[in-house]
Amino acid sequence: MRKGSEVDNNEDNKSIDDVKSTVTKLYPNPNSGSFEITLGTELVADANIQVIDIYGKVVYTTNVKTTTFAIDIPNLSTGVYFVQISNAGLNETVKFIKQ
Repeated sequence: MRKGSEVDNNEDNKSIDDVKSTVTKLYPNPNSGSFEITLGTELVADANIQVIDIYGKVVYTTNVKTTTFAIDIPNLSTGVYFVQISNAGLNETVKFIKQ
């Protein structure tokens, strides 16, 4: 295993540079429960979205068919949440703060 650019020599793993190019963006963060998500290049449309609190409870779920979409959950309590995005065996988790 090399430090820096390679995660592992196994061809199933991607280099850190590849992972950075597929990162999902969540904006704004922190937010008031309303935010926009732009999926990474490999997490294409038809993804399952779950918002999870720090205790592991799913507080919101939806399926999306676009790469950019808005979520509005104003009744969330203030705190840290995670958006878990999954599609065709690909998974990504993005943290956000609800003010």
